[in-house]
Amino acid sequence: MPEDFAAILEDVRIRIKNQYDIYALGRGAERNVIEHLVRRILHGLGWRRTDIYNEPENYSEDGTRYYPDLVIKADDRPILVIECKKIGTDIGEDSNGLEQLREYLITFRCSLGIITDGAKWNLWKISGHKITEVWSLDISLHDITSCISMLMDIREGSASDLVSRIESRLRKESAFQPTWTRLLEDKDSQIHELAGLLKRLIDDKKYSPGTTEVEAEEYLARMYRYSPSIIAMPEPPDIDRSSEGEVLSDADVSEKMWLVIDDERFEINLAYEILTKTAEWLFQRGLLRREDCPISASSSSRSTKYLVHTEPRHKDGTSFKRGHSTSDGLWINTRYNKEDTIRHATRLLRRFAPETDIRVEG
Repeated sequence: MPEDFAAILEDVRIRIKNQYDIYALGRGAERNVIEHLVRRILHGLGWRRTDIYNEPENYSEDGTRYYPDLVIKADDRPILVIECKKIGTDIGEDSNGLEQLREYLITFRCSLGIITDGAKWNLWKISGHKITEVWSLDISLHDITSCISMLMDIREGSASDLVSRIESRLRKESAFQPTWTRLLEDKDSQIHELAGLLKRLIDDKKYSPGTTEVEAEEYLARMYRYSPSIIAMPEPPDIDRSSEGEVLSDADVSEKMWLVIDDERFEINLAYEILTKTAEWLFQRGLLRREDCPISASSSSRSTKYLVHTEPRHKDGTSFKRGHSTSDGLWINTRYNKEDTIRHATRLLRRFAPETDIRVEG
């Protein structure tokens, strides 16, 4: 890649956060999304300007002219059609944008397309006239590693095997996930799996021939008890880093911290209150209702975690590790650190009160 892709994604995040209005409001917002965000990412993935065609013209079988926002070609053959919208536009499966994308894919005889608002990127494939989602991500919410992995799907390898390669990776990930989750949640499983690895390493180096897995497990159990950080496994990208109910430090509260929604101010003592007070504000005004639940904690269609629900339980059946019940009887998942809490509060307002301003002061 021509430059560090992670740095490019961070730059896009900053642009979205600090210059949201120029990508969401006004007649030039969609063009700003294309030029400042989408092209930035495509160039970061290694495509040259000469690979990316702006609003190319083509005709359907009935003579209708179509102008998709961007088409990427390889050997003069379309390999990816991209339809762009203003930030905050609905780009889900019931949106007009998706129907546009379907028509473009048929007209340009291309099997893969993306619909994006610059922050959210949804990849779709088409077979005949049937269009199916491959993956979705939100650059402003997903961790950078996940964004890189998913966006690299559309760049690596040859165009001819692009769809099969992506589907193969997704199948493998669906097989990895149960094992990964079990290892994260079950200390005994961690010890058992690592014991076999430790024994093989000892045998390979011939440090102590004859070491058994039982002996390795006993050693790891002792280490886990006295030095848990040595073998504690990191959380995967789609599990939020937890500092539940994070109490703001003395440094944080040397001056009062306030949540400001439009002109209303709410004092903040605990980090999770940024999210719960935002939700309460929406509930009290009838903007967020029980029938809107469940609300996913991620824009990814594969997410099994909820942010708001009528009960403290996720899609996968697990309970909220930390939750808060609102005055309306709904449950807010508060298992987030301060940074993630602010991001989720902002996301709620963008969805249910898009014209409302939110900020944290102090």
